[in-house]
Order: sequence, then C-alpha cells, then structure tokens
Amino acid sequence: CITTTTWTTWNITPQNHTNRTWTHLRRQHILGGLQLQLQLHKAKAKAKAKAKAKAKANKYTSNTTTTTSRMNTKPPIIKQYSIWIKPKEPESEAYSNVITSLSKRFGTEPFEPHVTLLSLFEATEETAQEFAKELKDYASGFVEKTQDKSNKPPGEIRFETGKPTAGERFFQCVYMLCDKGTVLGDVHDAVKCMLERKEGVSLFLANATYMPHMSLVYGDLNKEQKEEAKAMALEKLREETKRLGRKDEDCILRKFEMDSWDIYLTPMEGNCTKNW
Repeated sequence: CITTTTWTTWNITPQNHTNRTWTHLRRQHILGGLQLQLQLHKAKAKAKAKAKAKAKANKYTSNTTTTTSRMNTKPPIIKQYSIWIKPKEPESEAYSNVITSLSKRFGTEPFEPHVTLLSLFEATEETAQEFAKELKDYASGFVEKTQDKSNKPPGEIRFETGKPTAGERFFQCVYMLCDKGTVLGDVHDAVKCMLERKEGVSLFLANATYMPHMSLVYGDLNKEQKEEAKAMALEKLREETKRLGRKDEDCILRKFEMDSWDIYLTPMEGNCTKNW
C-alpha cells in the first residue's frame, strides 16, 4: 500500500509538473512575443517620429536659408545718366562765367557748360561704366570722321545763329542752338543705337528729334525774364570773347572746340541739378 501510493504520487507528480512547466513556458513565449512586438512597434514609432522631426528641421533650415538669401539679395540700383560734350579751355571757363553770372541774376542753379549728345538713359552704375569704355572706343574715331566730312578743325562745334534763344522747358530755358550738321547728328544716332543694343539700358530722349544746344539758364522764367536773360547772355558772351582776345570769326558766340565726351549722373528729380 505504501509502495503503490508512493508510486502513484510519483507517477502523478511528474505529469502535473510537466504540464505546468509546459503551460508556463508557453505563457512566457506568448508574453515574450507580445513584448517583442510592442518593443518593435515602439522602435518604429520612435524612428518615424525622429525622421519626421529631422525632415521638419531640414525644411525650417531650408526656408530660413532661402529667406536669408532673399533678404541678402538686393535689387540693382538704377540711376539716370546723360552724355555731354565738354568744350576745351579757355572756352569752357568763358561759358562757365556767363552761366554763373546769369544764375546769380535770376536765382537759378549754375552748371557745367556742355552740349548734350544724348539724354537720358537709365542703367546700373556697373552698366554705365561698361558703356563708358565702349563710348571711349567709338569716340577715338570722331576726329577722323570730322576731318573726312568737312574742312572744319577736328572736334569743332558751331552754333546755328550766333545768339542766345529761349525755350519753353525748364532745361531749355535760355540756350545757344548748335548746327548739328552731318557729323554731330551722325554721332548722336550712332551713340543712340549703341545704347539701344546695350543690355540693361533704358533709353529716354528729351526730344523726338535731336536738338543739340548749349544751355545758359535752367529755370522757370517768365517771358520778360527770358528776354532779359537773352540780352544779358549776349552781352556777357561778347565780354568773354573780348577778354580772350578773339576775333569775330573765332567768337565764342559762333563755335568752340570739343574737349571730351563724358557720361554724367543726371537724376531728374524735381528739376534740380545739385546732385549732378
């Protein structure tokens, strides 16, 4: 009886132990699998969140860079320029004396004596400097063209009437009209074509037809003042001719020798020449 009971106990005990062990192991396997899946899910979620955060950071950096780049890129500064023909000395000083005397009498702004070859064009300072080099190359042949087409001295510009006249515009108030002839007119047309072909240049002409002249007064004078200014200008020009000891045929009322072609910064803001 004792033996049977012992054996029965032994026989039952291993079987129960084995079942319990198997159940325990199976339970651990299931739990382990669930834990593994949960860990994988967390890892994937973490990786996805990290990738999303990185993408967002890259997008912010890109936008910031683009915005900064746009902020640092300034639009080009466009300025207004004119091309002037300057007289040689001592004529330049003589004309300057006349202009200064008239400006004091009528309360207008003085300016450098010149004949405008072309007005007006807009461009950046860099483009204007580039064109200055092209203009210099073209101007080198001006003397040869003058000698070929006339018997006048090289670079000579003559006035049409030999006396001052008055206009209706601020920048054509009192002036001396030039004889554009073949050479001066041709040079104007050539320079105009050069500017029209130049990239980054906008061309604005003061007159539809070229009207070369030397201004003596810039201003808004009334009719009586213009008549007085014309008479005074004629008197002063004669005085300067006498001071230079010139004969009638060499009178500065009739002609002058060209010294240079210059590109001037001429912003047309409120009819003011102070920033020229």
